[in-house]
Amino acid sequence: ATACRHVSLKGLDFLIRALHLVKRRKISVRLTLLGQGPETDTLSALARSLGLVNDVIFAGALPPGPELEQALRRADLFLMPHRTTDFGRAFFDAMAAGLPVVAFRTPASVDTVVDSSDGFLVPLDDVQALAEKLVSLASDVALLKKTSRQARMRALNNTRSEWFQMRAQWIREVVNSSDEASVPAPLQGAFDAT
Repeated sequence: ATACRHVSLKGLDFLIRALHLVKRRKISVRLTLLGQGPETDTLSALARSLGLVNDVIFAGALPPGPELEQALRRADLFLMPHRTTDFGRAFFDAMAAGLPVVAFRTPASVDTVVDSSDGFLVPLDDVQALAEKLVSLASDVALLKKTSRQARMRALNNTRSEWFQMRAQWIREVVNSSDEASVPAPLQGAFDAT
């Protein structure tokens, strides 16, 4: 399952393509997409074009809270191949529901998911690697259970305020790593007191 706004940076098209590769190997899997957005119709059309009408469920948006948590708990994995550098708060919500996370390796996911412990990271934009990870998890129930326990324990051992502190630290690092050279030329010196 995944729960997010359906926008291109979330990489849901990569996820649907990966599911197609998994299904071609005759592995029984289904994908529940919680959420909606400007890409929902495009994603639905992609699923239809790949013959995944019965395998990709567009469940609509759910409000944060018990209803969303219950929907996540019905899943085995949380899949979020996002291609952004934004902090993955949804990862922590999924971990709290006991779901290991499978994501693309981005600066945000590297700081959020402990690879092979509470989730798994695959190379950015690599549909084949994403599919292979799903295939391996479908055939290794023990690993899936282990990472599920680890994800839940990590969420239980960290309060929401600690997650937000991690996010704040990550944002500080991003801001501090930028220098004046990264500021567009029209803005360089625009705020100097003269």
